[in-house]
Amino acid sequence: MSCLSNREIETHTRDKISPCRFTFARVYLIALAIVVVFPGAAAIAAWDFPGAQAEVFDLDGFDAESEPEGHACCADGFGGMIVAVCDAAASPARIRVSRITREGDELWGQGGTAVPHTIGSVGTHAPVGIAPDGSGGAFVAYVETWPTYDLFRFAHFTAAGVFERSVSIDNPGTAGEYEHLSIRLLPLANGDILPVWTQRSPTAKLHAARFTPTGALLWHTDVNLGYSHGDYFATDTRTTWDVVSDGFDGALVTWLRLNTGTPEIGAQRIGYDGAVWWGADGRLLWSGYSMGFHDPVIAGDVLGGAFVVTSHVGFISAQHLDLWGNPQWPGGLLLQDSSTPYWALSTHPAICADGAFGFIVVHGNEDLYAQRVDYWGAILWGAGVAVGHRAGQQGWPSIVGDGAQGAVLGWRDHYYGVPGQPWHVLTGMRLDGSGSPVWGPRDLYSAWTVHDPHGPRLVTDGAGGAFCVFPNQDISQGDDDIWALGVNAAGTASRAAGLPVTTLRLEPGRPNPFNPRTTFLYSLPSAGHARLTVHDVRGARIATLVDADLPAGDGTARWDGLDGRGVAVPSGVYVVRLETAAGARTMKVTLAR
Repeated sequence: MSCLSNREIETHTRDKISPCRFTFARVYLIALAIVVVFPGAAAIAAWDFPGAQAEVFDLDGFDAESEPEGHACCADGFGGMIVAVCDAAASPARIRVSRITREGDELWGQGGTAVPHTIGSVGTHAPVGIAPDGSGGAFVAYVETWPTYDLFRFAHFTAAGVFERSVSIDNPGTAGEYEHLSIRLLPLANGDILPVWTQRSPTAKLHAARFTPTGALLWHTDVNLGYSHGDYFATDTRTTWDVVSDGFDGALVTWLRLNTGTPEIGAQRIGYDGAVWWGADGRLLWSGYSMGFHDPVIAGDVLGGAFVVTSHVGFISAQHLDLWGNPQWPGGLLLQDSSTPYWALSTHPAICADGAFGFIVVHGNEDLYAQRVDYWGAILWGAGVAVGHRAGQQGWPSIVGDGAQGAVLGWRDHYYGVPGQPWHVLTGMRLDGSGSPVWGPRDLYSAWTVHDPHGPRLVTDGAGGAFCVFPNQDISQGDDDIWALGVNAAGTASRAAGLPVTTLRLEPGRPNPFNPRTTFLYSLPSAGHARLTVHDVRGARIATLVDADLPAGDGTARWDGLDGRGVAVPSGVYVVRLETAAGARTMKVTLAR
């Protein structure tokens, strides 16, 4: 069936474009004091169990390798995070959601809260997606599986964890050649939400739509003309597509397609109004079976364009597309993983924007490397930064920007500490903008032969630190629970409960679009020098709004649409940048005279 064929498309008229169930044979104590969440009916301090971390969900029968999209996480916008998981083994099966503060307090009670809908028992893969609502709550996407059909839905939870409503998105089609379903959510302006998801029949495609916070459909569109989920080179069935915000209230999407018989990597930009900018089938970036292209990831360049990175036969290729989809690096950039370029060992790359119009990527075969590339394609960290600190296989990398042109990284080390005895260690580190370690590499969690942490997903805490959500397999029982831990900017345990937290924030201009003036709200985590500037889409500075030593806390700045000489600038899109010792933030405004 065609996507959303049973829905009336509305016209977009907006102006703006168990107690914990683990038994340790031995625990490798870590230097970082992170801890276990013991769920309770009220908020409970989670980071208070020495040498361990938070068991967010105690699950039975959940296998993250066969169901890699079965859990998701996001920042809550207030220094904490929100985690969602499909608890398929429960009776009845449920989508469960938990909100956790920076201090590790569970705000939504024991085991979180649940979507009040039964998920049918037919089928095993139940992907979830999650996005913040801007007020401490979250939108959660999931699949309802019934004997004769599947149904994509998303639900809204308030900041207090109260379920408000759910909305039907699409019937993704009957099972067949394309079994793998996945969905992601992006938060947009005005509280709107943009889901991107896979449809498996009659023709496998990627779809996107835009909904208001109340669930009203504004538009839907095909991201491309065809898509397949199979990946001959991947080691699991995880999603072979990626999506991020384009910075202009739209989305950037990349994907792997194999239904042509040849691996193809493509990309698409979706505008705020649902228009596809780069053609009906997107922009083809790489093609060729012999090169084994797979696992594309994407980051925005702040100006509406995209950086796309893909693995192939032990190497990493990168391409930069401008906002019109034109490739900027002839032939792309080629980054070698290691001295053993075997595609069978190649890990899935992970990427993030560096906050300065470029990106940082972590990639590798048995050894992981990090590299930073600027907007123009200059490679900034030489031959790359080796992020591991021991022999053995490193994989499952994840990365988030630290707000200061560096990044926090996490991955799994698999090695033999004792002959014949495998160790499974969750490791992390933070690199600054020059590629030098701020802290780490450091073991965040190690459980010797009893537990197997893998597949970490990092979420920024907005202050140079990160949360890490990861499946932790009980090897004796063969299933995964969902765990979490938190580290601050210095790489130590998140601060004690009850201390005030202020993060570096730059809010969208109000109003936006504007004429003739708009106001910006910002927050500084500590006293120091701050500079707030306005740039055109080429990066040239137009005006300086703030350039002074300021106290910690909130502040405001107004722009009257004038340049530094007091001359009115023309209508268009402008980039606003806040720079402090604690990092940098950027956002965009539209002047409509």
